[in-house]
Amino acid sequence: MIKNQIRGYCEKTKGRAKEINRIILEEVRENEGNQRKHTGIAREKYGDFKEKNQHRYD
Repeated sequence: MIKNQIRGYCEKTKGRAKEINRIILEEVRENEGNQRKHTGIAREKYGDFKEKNQHRYD
């Protein structure tokens, strides 16, 4: 979906890189936020992954 948005945006604005980067960054930040939220939920349910599997990292 985002690729199509960018493609359409490029055609409209004749490729303003700053605006496109801003759109991408917003999308990435949103995804990171969702990821953090899901990680938090998973940690609550199952405990911290690294603590449980510390022997794999040693």
